[in-house]
Order: sequence, then C-alpha cells, then structure tokens
Amino acid sequence: MIVSIPALSDRLKAVTAILAEDPRRISARVHAELDGMEGYRDLPPQARVSVEEFLVCFVELWCEALLSGNGLSVEAREVFADYGRRRAHQGVPLQSLMRAFSVGQREIWQGYLELAGDCEALARELLFDVSRYMFCYFDEAAEETVQAYLDEQLRQARWREYLDQRLHYILLYTPEDEAGFREILAALGLDPGMSRVALALDVAIDAEKLRTREDEIERLLLQVARTFKVATADLVRAWHRERLLIWLPCAHGEAISQADQRLARRAAVLLTGLAEIRQAGLGIMNHGAQGWARSAEEALRALDFFSGEHAERTVRRYSGILVEDGIRGNENALRYLVSLLEQLTNEPDLLLTLETYLGLGCRRGQSAKRLGIHPNTLDYRLGRVEELLGASLDDADWVGRLDIALRLRRYSLRCSTKG
Repeated sequence: MIVSIPALSDRLKAVTAILAEDPRRISARVHAELDGMEGYRDLPPQARVSVEEFLVCFVELWCEALLSGNGLSVEAREVFADYGRRRAHQGVPLQSLMRAFSVGQREIWQGYLELAGDCEALARELLFDVSRYMFCYFDEAAEETVQAYLDEQLRQARWREYLDQRLHYILLYTPEDEAGFREILAALGLDPGMSRVALALDVAIDAEKLRTREDEIERLLLQVARTFKVATADLVRAWHRERLLIWLPCAHGEAISQADQRLARRAAVLLTGLAEIRQAGLGIMNHGAQGWARSAEEALRALDFFSGEHAERTVRRYSGILVEDGIRGNENALRYLVSLLEQLTNEPDLLLTLETYLGLGCRRGQSAKRLGIHPNTLDYRLGRVEELLGASLDDADWVGRLDIALRLRRYSLRCSTKG
C-alpha cells in the first residue's frame, strides 16, 4: 500500500524542526543501545564513530523527508545503502542491523511523544497521519540497507573465493611466486610472514558431489578452528589429491619441535571427535609460499608413507619419517640400504627375525616368544645377520641403519601391492 507524505501542521513542523536541529537527543539513545548489541559492541573505534555519525544522519534524513515533503530521496537511499555495505564489511550480523532500524524508529517516535507532551491534537496527528508514513519510510530505508548489505556480502564472498583459488594455485603449482603469495595474503587480511603447518586430512567425503563436499568441508573447518583454537578466517584450505589440506597458523617465536608436538596433540583430539576423518598427516612448520607448499607435501607424504599400515586412526607426523624420506631422495643411500636386506633374502627367517627383534626394541626374550622359537635359535639367527652384513646389533648406528632399511622395504612392498 502506497502511503503519501502527510501535510504537517505548524505545531508538528515545529516539533520536527527541533529534532532536526538537535538529532543527537535521539541518536545518542540509539547508539547507547547498539553498544551492547552483537556485532556493534566489538567494532573498532573508527567504525564506532562511523556508526554514530550515521545515526545523526538517520534522524536528520527522516526530518528532512517530512519537512520537505519529498520523502526518501535518491541521496538518502544512497546513504542507507552505504551504511549497509559498511556494516557487511565490518561483519555486523544482519539480525543486529535490522534491530538497529527498529531501535532507531522507536526512539524517533519516543522523541516525538516527549515533545508533544499533553497536546491531544498533536498526539492524534502523530498517530493517524505520521505513524503510517513512518512505517513505510523506514521499511523502504531498511530495504535499501539490507539489499546493499547482501550485495556486499555476495561481492566479498566471490572476491574471497577468487583470492582463495589464486592462493591454492600458487601453493600447489607455482610456489616460487612469492610476490603473488604475499599480495593475496595481504588482500585476505592474513600475515604473509606467519609460519604455518600443513594438516592433511583423509576424510570420508563424496568427491563427486561438489555441493556436498563443500558443505562438509565448511563443517570440518569449523571443527578444526574450535579444536586448534583459531578463527575460521585464519585457516587456509584446499582440496588436493582427495585430501583436505589445511594450513594452521603457528605462534610467533614458537620452535619447530614445539609446534610439531602441540599441533599433533590437537590433531589427535580432532580425530577422536570426528569419525569421518580416517587419518591425519602433519607437515613441518615453515614460512613463505615455498615453505607452505613444502609443509603440505610433507603432510601428504606422511599419510602415503603409512598408508595401509596399522588399522588404528592416528596422526602421522612427517617428523617421524623425515630420515627415511630423505634417504628415498638420495639414490646412493637408498641403494646401500636396499643391498643390506638383499643379503638376507636367501635365508627368509633372518628378515622376519630381524624385523621382529628391532620392532620390539631389541628385547631378546619378547622377540623369541613372538617368533615362537627358542632363545638360542634367536641368538643364532641374529648372529647370522651380523655375520652376513658385517654388522653389530649392539651398535646403535647399525640398529638405526637396519631399522630404516626395513621401514623403506615395508613402504616399497605396500606401493607394489597397490600397483
């Protein structure tokens, strides 16, 4: 229903002029109520000043609409739209934004009633003429504000999505683009100099159903943010090689080993609370585009290295396999370790015995029991291993070499089985 602008009596014009001359008598009361409202109470000082200035303008625009008889002008509509965009940018909830309009309208009405006093004629004019137009005016103003708010949210979401995609591409495919990396992080409001650790999650998500996957990822991010006690906006994530990669921020000055232990404990808590996470891989803290990319690759390698080994759901830390992984990249070292075990292949019992013995921490009694053999037989086999390799199983260096060789052999067997 279209409601025309009422023709004001001289008395009501005078009252409206008083409000227009001293808008803060209304705006101050509105501002005081907004101070305790979600979204408004946490605004930084500069934004709070901006809100206060708008509330003054809010009262002035209403008075101008009545006194001029022009209603909600084009200029006024833009003022309300700009207010909506600013609040969207500052993260004020839409519910709080709408509540602010309700409070503002109520306080303007209350201001009229106070100025009307006991004047019955003025009270009737306010009730039967002004009130109907007031509802229509503020409905239109709220519509302008909310539409601009929603448009700004959509624009920000699209811009954020675009920046996220660019960042993912750099981290996963062109990590040498350090300048682009820093530019995007600055646009996202993230610290480019902050060190991070990549967390790779093997999760049960239907990768074919894109909407389902995105919804599940958003839900998981909320859980990750709560578990690691960080804001969701501070997390960087990507879906890569059928795993969910999340780069977790580290504290300034935190040592690499401290971050590794702290985040591993938190990741274990995450696994306990979310059944859909099958495994978690944790990289090593690093900084810069290439550092973040390296940490992600480490987290994925940790998952791949232990793939198929042990049924229990657990956190796989790259720090636990960094020696083996380093050797895999050194051809001569790898050939040497492979040759050690090749010398035992003609006597199959020796490999099983050695693997059991090292796996049980070089405890002879437990090893013999696990193998179901006499302790003397165990001693014979271990002696035979030492004879063939020219090794000493009392030497920690030899034990370390053989343990790594066995780990690499298990990984190689798993890969060949998958192939």
